[in-house]
Amino acid sequence: MPSWPIDCVGVTALQFWRSNIGAHPRYDDPVVWARLRYMVKFPLEFGAYLVVNRAWWMLPLCFTIAAATFLVVVGQAAAPIALYSFF
Repeated sequence: MPSWPIDCVGVTALQFWRSNIGAHPRYDDPVVWARLRYMVKFPLEFGAYLVVNRAWWMLPLCFTIAAATFLVVVGQAAAPIALYSFF
């Protein structure tokens, strides 16, 4: 697979895009494994923190913040549809 733009002399953008369809990260890369380990490790450490410090109030707070974030993202996606219908 060519890396843009160094190996793409004479290759159109469409050909470059088609060459990268189905591209996946290299699973022998240590950085990928470090990120996957962190994605598993972080929720476990957060859960251990809640148990040790008896900070159960943080769990509904995190769910509330996540729900508010979700609503903002969905609202931004739906806003153009609702606003353009008025004009």
